[in-house]
Amino acid sequence: MQTIVQDSEALGYYVYGVIAGPGADLPAGPGVEPGAPVVCVGEGDLAAVVSPVPLERFDPEQLEARLSDLAWLEPRARAHQAVLSGISAPVAPLRFGTIFCDEAGVRAMLRANGAIFRSALARLTGRREWGVKIVADAQQVADYVAASSERVIGLMAQRARMSSGAAYLIQKKLDMLILEESRRLAEGCVRESHTRLA
Repeated sequence: MQTIVQDSEALGYYVYGVIAGPGADLPAGPGVEPGAPVVCVGEGDLAAVVSPVPLERFDPEQLEARLSDLAWLEPRARAHQAVLSGISAPVAPLRFGTIFCDEAGVRAMLRANGAIFRSALARLTGRREWGVKIVADAQQVADYVAASSERVIGLMAQRARMSSGAAYLIQKKLDMLILEESRRLAEGCVRESHTRLA
């Protein structure tokens, strides 16, 4: 474990996540700030994965303003994720922008939340994180709904018997119904997929 020695009060500690002890391999590249190493600050059986960062660029007020600056935010958010992905052990991630003014603050956070971190790390041990993206073609979903929904089929039959003016109004109602049922179908597929994968 490497301890950071501060030359001035200008450095704070950006925290990526928490690991069980200091034994994990950490990414060799820089963290959220160019040139900032990725190191550990340990407390008992836990260690926070951190980078020293200049507080003038990461103080809470300036950070809040910079979160809307995509040119500033994007490379740092990517670096945050790259650090988490590059750790060779289970890691309990912290949200982007978690910063402490000094090492004592990081250690106090580890002590105060130790039970939560230990529980999270126990759940993660021996597991892998997977990302799943489900893409649905909106037109195919709408076509499926139009062919299978009793409400839609009934409204289409009603539209076919109407005059052009009345049919126009029914078509508007039909479009809204197809959109609503398509969304409901997609949400149901997502819930079912998540349940099966989990």
